[in-house]
This record gives sequence, C-alpha cells and structure tokens, in this order.
Amino acid sequence: MLFLTLCLAALALPGVAQLSLGLSAGPTLAFREWKFKQPIGGLNGVDYQPGLSGQASLLAEYALSPWLALRAETGLQVWRNRLSVEVTDLNGGSTRATMKDDLETWTGALSLRVMPLRNKNYYLLAGSTLGSVLRNRGSIDKDLIEGPGRIELQNGLENHTHYFVHLGLGSTFACGPRGKVLFEARYQYGLNKLFESTNVVARISTLLLSAGYLYTL
Repeated sequence: MLFLTLCLAALALPGVAQLSLGLSAGPTLAFREWKFKQPIGGLNGVDYQPGLSGQASLLAEYALSPWLALRAETGLQVWRNRLSVEVTDLNGGSTRATMKDDLETWTGALSLRVMPLRNKNYYLLAGSTLGSVLRNRGSIDKDLIEGPGRIELQNGLENHTHYFVHLGLGSTFACGPRGKVLFEARYQYGLNKLFESTNVVARISTLLLSAGYLYTL
C-alpha cells in the first residue's frame, strides 16, 4: 500500500523520468541465528559469530520524480560466519580452530529510494531482497589440516532460497554531468528459516556497506 501511494504521488508531479545504470560493491557482515528448541547434548544452539565478506551488484534506477525512484539490482553476496571447531592436526592431536562458513549467494532486490529533504543529498532505501544460495563452503587454517583448507559443506535440509526486507540510508554526490557516486548502508532482515527442522530456529540477516556509481542515460 505504501509503495502504491508513493508511486501515485510521484505521477502527480512534473515528469522527470530518467533511467540510470551502474554498479556497487562493498563489505558484508552476516548474522546467523541457530537455536535448539530442545537442547541437544547440553547445547542450546550453535554459536555462529558474524563474519566479514563482500558483495557486488549491477544497478538500474528509474527516477519517477525529484524525490522518488525505483531501484532494481542483482549481484553476488557472500554471507560469512565464524564458528569455533575442534580438528585433528597434522600430528594427530586435537586442537581448536576457527572455521569460516560461507554461503555464496545470488541476490536480486527491488527498492524505493526516497529523498525526504529538499536540496539534500541524503536518501532512504526500502524494499525486498531474494537470495538463492549457490554454494556452501567452509575453510580452516591450512596449517592445521592436510590438504586445502577450503571444503564443500552439504546439508540436505538447508533452504537455498531466502527472503528479506531491507532498510537503508545513503548519500549521493554528482560526478560529471550525468554521473553520481553513491554511499550506502543497508540492513537485510531474513524472513524465512535457514534450516528446515522442528527443533531448530535458524535464520540469517546481513548488514551491507557499499559504494557505487550510476550513469544517467
């Protein structure tokens, strides 16, 4: 309803429709929740820690008015978490190590960009994101185990499609007669389960920081 109301309001303003294309990239911080409804082996859940990784996207933006635009984007995000594990080292002993658990994901997003302050470069960004996990990989320090430290992770109960709502803040600066540079911070809140199990409550949310460039056609 809010989306429709804003679009109708924009149509009542003088037409300034413009299409811009560009790209963006930056770091990603993933937050993974994994709790057991009934403790298993005395554990109440898995203690995943946020992990820093990256993302890159292609952007298309359609300006409906001086203060309202539609944004579509698609790209790759890596959702990384860290987990403390026990591994057998090269000497046959047991040692603690940190494993990086990466979900390599294709994403597509649709957003509204609203500039609420006249003559200001700041804007709000809100919308929805669809993510499809392409690969689940883990890695451990190479000097602790034999062979490459990167391993493939498989789990038949894992959901590969994820839905998010996102909200963000950004600023834009002119760069030439047709270009502009963007700086954004966005939080994607996960809506569906990461893992299908009656005894597991699991979801993932992410914080994205990005810099980008848009060129008006």
